[in-house]
Amino acid sequence: MSWAGLARTNNYPSYWFDHGPSQSCLKLITTSKSWTHARQNCQQLGGDLVKIKDSAMNTFLKNKLSSFTQNWWIGLKKHGNSYRWNDESTNAAYTNIETGTIFDSVAVRDCFVHDRNSGKWFKSSCSATRPSVCQNHYSGYSSCWFNQSTSVSYLKLITASKSWTNARQNCQQLGGDLVKIEDSGMNTFLKNKLSSFTQNWWIGLKKSGNSYRWLNESTNAAYTNIETGTIFDSVAVRDCFVYDRNSGQWFESSCDATRPSLCQSPLT
Repeated sequence: MSWAGLARTNNYPSYWFDHGPSQSCLKLITTSKSWTHARQNCQQLGGDLVKIKDSAMNTFLKNKLSSFTQNWWIGLKKHGNSYRWNDESTNAAYTNIETGTIFDSVAVRDCFVHDRNSGKWFKSSCSATRPSVCQNHYSGYSSCWFNQSTSVSYLKLITASKSWTNARQNCQQLGGDLVKIEDSGMNTFLKNKLSSFTQNWWIGLKKSGNSYRWLNESTNAAYTNIETGTIFDSVAVRDCFVYDRNSGQWFESSCDATRPSLCQSPLT
C-alpha cells in the first residue's frame, strides 16, 4: 500500500495529533456544538477543551486552523472579572484576548473562540454552535498520531509487542497499515523519533522469495535500507523486517517474534 498517490483534502488529521511542548495530543472536532456540549464531547474522548499555555502554542494552533472557514471553541471561560481554563480556579497565566471587536452581539459572552485568521480569542455566547479543539495530555511517549511535514500520511507508535501479522492487523483496525518508508528522508525522520527507545520496531516490509515488498504491493520496494551483514534473529526463516532505532537500518526477523510497531494512515 502506498500513500504517495493520495491528495491532501485538508490540513488536519481526523486523529489526535501531537503537540510535543505541551505533552498533549490535539484533535479538531468539526461538528458544531455549544461550548458546554463541545466540552462534554472532548471529555467523552478522554480529554477536555484545549488550554493554550503560551504564544508558541497559540501560533501552532493558528497555523493548523488557518485554512478553515470556521472559528473554534477553546477551553477559556469568563468568571466575573477572571478568565479561567475549564475547571481551574486561578486566572489564566497566558491569554490572547481581542478586546476591541465584538464578535457576538448578544449581551452575555462568557466563552472564548479562537479566530483562525488572527489567532486572537473572542468572547462569544456559550450557546453558539461552533467546531472545537480537544486536548488530551500524555506522559512519557506520545500516543497520538504525528507526521513528517512532507508526508501525506500520519504515523503512530504502538508500544504493545505483537507478531508482525498481529501488529499489521492492529494497524488496520486503527484505519491504516504498517508503515511504508518511502525514502531516506522519511527513514531519518523515523530514526530521530525512535532514538530514545530501547526497542526495535516492525515496519511493513516483507521478503517474498528474492523480492522485498511493502505489504500488499506486487513490485519490489523502490527504496530499502536493509542491513545485510548482521543476523538479527538466529532462526532459519526471517521474512519480516524490523527497524533498528540506533542505526536506522532494517533487519530480517522471524515474523513470529513480538515487537512494537509503526502504523501509518493517510491524511483524511
